[in-house]
Amino acid sequence: MKILFVIYDNESSRPCVPMGILYIASYIKKHGYEDIHFYSQDIYHYSESHLTEYLSKNNFDIVGIGFVAGYFQHKKILKICSAINKAKNRPFVVLGGHGPSPLPEFYLKITGADAVVIGEGEIPFLNLVKAIENNNSLKEVKSIAHRNGGEIIINTKEPSTKDIETFPYPLVEALPMEHYINPKEFMMENTDRKIYMITGRGCNYTCNFCQRIEGGIRFRPVEAVIDEIKKYIRDYAITYIIFWDELFMISKKRVYEIAEAILKENININYWCTGRLNIVDGNLIKIMKRSGCSYVNYGIEQFDNNALQAM
Repeated sequence: MKILFVIYDNESSRPCVPMGILYIASYIKKHGYEDIHFYSQDIYHYSESHLTEYLSKNNFDIVGIGFVAGYFQHKKILKICSAINKAKNRPFVVLGGHGPSPLPEFYLKITGADAVVIGEGEIPFLNLVKAIENNNSLKEVKSIAHRNGGEIIINTKEPSTKDIETFPYPLVEALPMEHYINPKEFMMENTDRKIYMITGRGCNYTCNFCQRIEGGIRFRPVEAVIDEIKKYIRDYAITYIIFWDELFMISKKRVYEIAEAILKENININYWCTGRLNIVDGNLIKIMKRSGCSYVNYGIEQFDNNALQAM
């Protein structure tokens, strides 16, 4: 099976590492699918007509697109899917991510895509690839929505994997990483080299402005987090980590464990993370600072603008 992942253009000079796609790519590669390709529209700012031409010249069995929820992303995916639909020998089109997961039937209708992976993508996408390869019915593939003639079928949900360390590290080596490492943000120094990482998936809070792709929180072992940091320092001379968790500061205990491990291993990095004000105190901030934290992103939400300004 020849599989292409399209990384959409955010029209920025600072592309973000597509973590979801790279985790899925790594997982299917682990299970024997190695003919994996990437179309980096985010880096090279290719036009949609270029994508149509590329697909017409290079035959793929499956094309996957992951995207988050937002009006810009919504409009962008419509353009990309239209370009794919115009290609000769159009491949099987799969959508996934926070964007289409809550509304799979809607996105299948407006994009012409063939399937939507609902929620966490590694296992459903692998099972979908296997079903397509063996010409099996898609009705047995959990956590997808798909077309069956003129009908759209939403299959039952696959339980989320409890032990996320069964997923290999994201397949960062498959991309031209210098394009992601060098652009500066979050008060970085001009000499900093950054990478994105995930130390856990999910969030236990129930804020009404947030849509979670899976319920609950699942942590990676702290030693695995440290091992991955060391790998990126070794392979890419990384000096700055962006902890791209939905909520890094989920509990004091967890933050202390990671900060203490960084200090114990004498890892010299700075890092960015997401925070929550209800767990912050002076001692926690001090150890985070000592371990390299240079930027905390807090989400402060309030319906009334005057109250928000006061906060």
